Amino acid sequence: MTNQCNLACRYCYCEKAKERQIIDTDFAKVGIDDFFSKFGHVYLRLFGDGEPTLEFQKIKELISYARKKDKKTIIELQTNGFFPKKIPDYIIKNIQIVWVSCDGPRDIQDYYRPTKINTGSSDIVEKNIRYLSKKVDKLGVRVTIGAKNVRKQKELVDYFNNLGVKYIYTDLLFKPVNSNIGIEKTSPLEYAKQFIKAKKYAESLGIFYGSFFEINFDGKTDISCRACNPSPHLTTDGYVTCCDMAYNGKVFPTMVYGKYDPKTRKIVYDENKIKVIQSRRVDNLAECKDCDIKYNCAGGCLGEALNEKGTIFGIKKENCEAIKFLAKHIPLNKKAYPIFHP
Repeated sequence: MTNQCNLACRYCYCEKAKERQIIDTDFAKVGIDDFFSKFGHVYLRLFGDGEPTLEFQKIKELISYARKKDKKTIIELQTNGFFPKKIPDYIIKNIQIVWVSCDGPRDIQDYYRPTKINTGSSDIVEKNIRYLSKKVDKLGVRVTIGAKNVRKQKELVDYFNNLGVKYIYTDLLFKPVNSNIGIEKTSPLEYAKQFIKAKKYAESLGIFYGSFFEINFDGKTDISCRACNPSPHLTTDGYVTCCDMAYNGKVFPTMVYGKYDPKTRKIVYDENKIKVIQSRRVDNLAECKDCDIKYNCAGGCLGEALNEKGTIFGIKKENCEAIKFLAKHIPLNKKAYPIFHP
């Protein structure tokens, strides 16, 4: 939606925008048309490398357009939750799935996710989560795990349970895109060990507690996520990419497979790029050849592999031990998880 944000997260994966960019709604509408033409339905995910609700009027315009195309359109919003009350009221009436990025109680949230004027964001975000949790069909939180909260995962469950949250997804800090800036060193295995304790505890409370390490544990697959389909992600500068990490046409051209032409009002797709992306299947990943759980992992995140290993056919080997540990403690292929990962 936009590359502008009202928070200044310490670990932001995308470089800060030099010029304000907002998605062209004509481009977005063509993307909706193309998706409907191919699949016969619309799934509209509102996201941005900034905060999408800063373009609230465009959100309303695109939801209205999608619903005219498909009355059963599913709308998903990914937000930092730092917005005024008029926005939650609209969300409740119009959006079925909401993911709020929040890293925990005040001491953690305000450290990792301060505002741009270096004040805390926790009061407003907590208030909005509590309000939305009572009204939205599916309200979840997406938690970034770093050194400050890796050993507090059970406490995170309690905190969000008290706010009425029933879906929690966690993701370990990863290296920002195209950056040499270091991140906190948090052991993937330590994260996994603490995660298992929290997951079992959450289950006792009727809460789903998930990890990006285990998104395919509920059923075998040969692709890691929707990026490998590829599923269209529309950028603020008029490109179609397969992953949020390719947030504009200059970042990771391997994952860019379409460009909007405003003169013809059409998106030109690169079929060769699509074939390359679709070939990122676990049987084509040499490092996964002899792995016992390769069809419940499928090589992990395509975007992180490209960012840190230089190729979409690489894997983050440092995560393998943690993922295998989780596979020993979580039943595989038993039943579908109750919600898609954010």
